[in-house]
Amino acid sequence: MLNHYQRLTLGIVLMVNLAAVTYSGLVVWLSASWMLNDHIAATMPSWGWIVVALQRAASGVVLALLVGVVLFGVNALLLRLARISSWRIPLMSAGMATAIVSGVAIVGSVLFALTKPFM
Repeated sequence: MLNHYQRLTLGIVLMVNLAAVTYSGLVVWLSASWMLNDHIAATMPSWGWIVVALQRAASGVVLALLVGVVLFGVNALLLRLARISSWRIPLMSAGMATAIVSGVAIVGSVLFALTKPFM
């Protein structure tokens, strides 16, 4: 049974995870699907768009892994301070955050490769 302090800590962990996933998802979406300038787009061959999309997807996945590692550390620290000795909660929340941000990066880069946006 959890006391009030532990419930409050779990609520804070949930809010931190939600804020981190929302912010990093927005940043990854914008960086993966944002436009190219006219000079690069005019000189790029048709396969170049796919290469740029793959680079953007890879950088988004790396950022997602970084977000997952940081969230795991923060969650484990907060839960340890609240005397909740469960490694499943930080591990599962970090894994879900990594999966969500990676999915956003991949969808954004696929959208970039399909629409070929330029200024």
